[in-house]
Amino acid sequence: MTRSFLQKLTRRIKEHGTILCVGIDPPLACPTTDDLRGSNRQQLLEDLHEKCVCLIRRTSDFVCCFKPNVAFFEQYGSGGMEVLQRLCREIPEDIPIILDAKRAATDEAAEAMANAFYSAYNADCVTLDPYLGEGAILPFIKEKGKGVFVVCRSSNPRSSDLQGFIVVEGFGAAAGKEDGAPVELYMEVAHMCDRARRHREPELSKEGGLVGIVVGSTYPKDMKRIRSAFPDLWFLSPGIGAQGGDLAATIEAGLRQDGLGLIVNVGRAISEAKDPGKAAEAFRDEMRQIMRKVTLSAH
Repeated sequence: MTRSFLQKLTRRIKEHGTILCVGIDPPLACPTTDDLRGSNRQQLLEDLHEKCVCLIRRTSDFVCCFKPNVAFFEQYGSGGMEVLQRLCREIPEDIPIILDAKRAATDEAAEAMANAFYSAYNADCVTLDPYLGEGAILPFIKEKGKGVFVVCRSSNPRSSDLQGFIVVEGFGAAAGKEDGAPVELYMEVAHMCDRARRHREPELSKEGGLVGIVVGSTYPKDMKRIRSAFPDLWFLSPGIGAQGGDLAATIEAGLRQDGLGLIVNVGRAISEAKDPGKAAEAFRDEMRQIMRKVTLSAH
């Protein structure tokens, strides 16, 4: 029986007691044209594949999902994308795959992207850029049982350059303000995604699809505001580890009352650790402890 993204995700979280997502982000390699065309091309790609497979094998017992970053494979050209395709088919079937692509397109171009990610790459979910609006989300959730996470409040230091802009006639009411009152752009993005989710609610509930948002762990106060305004949305939260995100504050701000609704991504702090398996286990255990405290305090 083929399970949907949401079914696989919630099952992993509940049965394995983990909200840890491990990012598969191969190091920035800057391969030259000679590297990609020369006699050592095949060895370069095999090394890439082996490093990623090793990370998956060592950490799979501790994760609720894996998140390969497409850009780090694209740097190797078509060969790198072939490696990504292999990896996505080698990840255990019960572990969902979020392809971190941050793509944006509409109409047939968006449908073509969805076909590629969901069929050719076997992904359960994909990250999207919100700039083209709700119409760029819908083609990706037409596929039964698939999910999307739309970039909303990202973890990078310069995210406020755009995401912090004030929308003068914002949605307002859902943010606890008077209707039409100004809100930050990231709040408007969250509202757009929640609206898309609600419009497709009957189909999503039946098929196990998901519309969520990316909210960085480096902005827990903003995450708390978003959670307060949109209590049902799922959050994918990067920024723990190298970017200095606050794990406890993230879980306290983002976890729903039902113990779901939050996935915490950790990349380099695990993949570059001396023992990625032990690092993943330690992160999972720390997350469990914080979740218990949050759950107890909520009751």
